[in-house]
Amino acid sequence: MMGVINRTFRYAPFKLKRHLYTTCVRPVLYYWPVEAYTIEYASTVFDSSYKTHLEPLNKVQRVASRIICGDFTSSSSSSRVACETQLEPFECRRKIARPKYFWKVMRERTALARFGLLQPMTDRRTLRKGNSRMFSVPECKKDVLKETFLEQ
Repeated sequence: MMGVINRTFRYAPFKLKRHLYTTCVRPVLYYWPVEAYTIEYASTVFDSSYKTHLEPLNKVQRVASRIICGDFTSSSSSSRVACETQLEPFECRRKIARPKYFWKVMRERTALARFGLLQPMTDRRTLRKGNSRMFSVPECKKDVLKETFLEQ
């Protein structure tokens, strides 16, 4: 997709190329461990911190930064180009989205709450120490799925 944007909009202004990336490319990048979901759509639930999972996503963003700036020289650093484009890293975007999604879960505005996948705490000893809106964390055997917004 970035190649199409690069060929079609090579001489387009910086802001247009940045807008094309943020609206057409970033929402549909596939997240490696769970290919059925996209980064923007399910990043709050399936948020892995493994470098092997994050590196392909960061690579796409580095290439996109170079295309947006039009700077393909090997002498320019990718971090400088990324600063010029002012694109938020995926890790930061997910950290911002995680509390928003949990707020929606608490107010039963998501399927997670409607299907009863997240149960409120019932143990009185635990509730005395915290507040009344504590949830029990579902058990999971796979490391990839353990790193959700619940564990953060």
